[in-house]
Amino acid sequence: MIPEGLSKEAGVKWNHIPSQGSGPAITATLGGHINMASTAVAPAAPHIKAGTLRPLAAYGIKRLQAFPDVPTLQELGYTIASPSYYGILAPKGTPKPVVDAIYAAAQKAVETYNAQIKTRLEPFGVDIKLMNPEEYKTWLKGQSALFSGILKSMGN
Repeated sequence: MIPEGLSKEAGVKWNHIPSQGSGPAITATLGGHINMASTAVAPAAPHIKAGTLRPLAAYGIKRLQAFPDVPTLQELGYTIASPSYYGILAPKGTPKPVVDAIYAAAQKAVETYNAQIKTRLEPFGVDIKLMNPEEYKTWLKGQSALFSGILKSMGN
C-alpha cells in the first residue's frame, strides 16, 4: 500500500505485481522478473548486505539502524510514512478480563526480555513501544485511515 501512496505523491506510475510475501518478492527481484519490491527489511537484509539488492528508502519516520545510509521517504521530501510494527490482536467481543490478561502478559514479556527484543528488532526499524489496548486501537485506526485513503486514491 505504501508504494501506491508514494506513486500518487511522486506522480509516478508503476504496475503493482501481487506477491505472497517478502520471500517471493525478493526472489522475483533478484531473478530480474520485477524491477523493484516493497518488502520488510529483515528478509531483505542479507541481500542488501551482499550487495544483490539496493535499498532506496525506508518507510519509517527514522532511519534504520541496520542501514543508516538509507534515507526515509520523509527525508526524500514525501509525506507518507508507515513504520514497521508488531501487535497482538484478539477477536472483537473478547471479554475485557481476557484482554487485560493478554496485555499484562505482553507487559511482563517486554519488561523481562526488553534488551533481547531491542537487539533483534530495532536494527530493522521496529521501535519497541508497548501500547495499552486503547492506545493500540487508536494507532491502528490511524493506519487504517492512511491505507483507506490510499485505496480510495486508487479507485478502490
